[in-house]
Amino acid sequence: MFKSTDCKALANFCNNHPDVLECYRVAGEISYIVKLATHSVESLEQFIDESMQYGTPSTNIVLSSNEKKIIAPFISEE
Repeated sequence: MFKSTDCKALANFCNNHPDVLECYRVAGEISYIVKLATHSVESLEQFIDESMQYGTPSTNIVLSSNEKKIIAPFISEE
C-alpha cells in the first residue's frame, strides 16, 4: 500500500517492475495497492527502498489464503 506523492510515476514504476503482479489506484487514505511476488525478503526490501521516492509504502505479508472465487453473471449488451 502506498500514500503516493507522485501517482503517475508510481504507476509507471510498478508497470515496469518484474515483481509487481497487480497495481490498483484506490480512493481513501492510501492511493495505491500493489501486489507483488518476490524471491526473498531481501528483494522485497529492495522494492520498498526503490519505491520510497514515489511515496510512503506500507507492507503487509499474506501468510495464508482461503480465497473464494466469485463469478459474476455475464450480462449481454444485446
